[in-house]
Amino acid sequence: MHYLFLLLVILMPFSASGAGRASPAQWVWFTADASNPTRTSLPGVALDPDARGAFVDSRPYVIGNRRFRLIYHVFDSRASNPMGFCGAGREIYLSVYDVSQPVPVERIRTLVSSCLQSLLLASQEAGCPDSESDFSSVVLLGDELTISWAGTRQGGAFKRRYLIRNGHFFLQATTAEAE
Repeated sequence: MHYLFLLLVILMPFSASGAGRASPAQWVWFTADASNPTRTSLPGVALDPDARGAFVDSRPYVIGNRRFRLIYHVFDSRASNPMGFCGAGREIYLSVYDVSQPVPVERIRTLVSSCLQSLLLASQEAGCPDSESDFSSVVLLGDELTISWAGTRQGGAFKRRYLIRNGHFFLQATTAEAE
C-alpha cells in the first residue's frame, strides 16, 4: 500500500504537466551591449540599436501554414534625461515576426507598456517581483492576437483584438474592460 502511495506521489506531477496543452511562457532576456548590440535567439532578427534589450518568447506559434515568434523590445523612456519624469521608466514594444520564410518578416509592432503614456499590460499590474517581464496578457491563439491593458491615465482597462489573415494582423476591436 505504501508503495502505491509513493508511486502516486512520484507520478502525479507528470500527469498534471499539461501534456497536449500550450507550453508555458518562456521569455528569455537579451541585453543589447556595445560588443554585440543586435544579438537575439532569432536568426535574422536584430534588436533596435537604441533598445536596452529584448524579451524573446521562446515558444513558436503556428497559425495555418505560418510560424510566428514574439519579441518585446525594451527602451529607456528618457535615455537622455534619466533624472527627469520617467527617467527610470521603460517603453516596451511588441513585435510579431513571421518566421515561415528564411528571412523573418515583422508583421506587427505595437506599444504595449509605457511610462510616458501611463500604459501598462494587465499582467504587469500585479506588482509582484518580476511582473515587469510578465507578458501573459498578450495572447496569440487560433487566428487572433489579444492584448489586455490595465487602466491608463486616459481611462480604464481595455483590450485589443487583432485577426490574423494570410500572415497579416488586422485590428478587429478595441473594447473597454469592466473593472
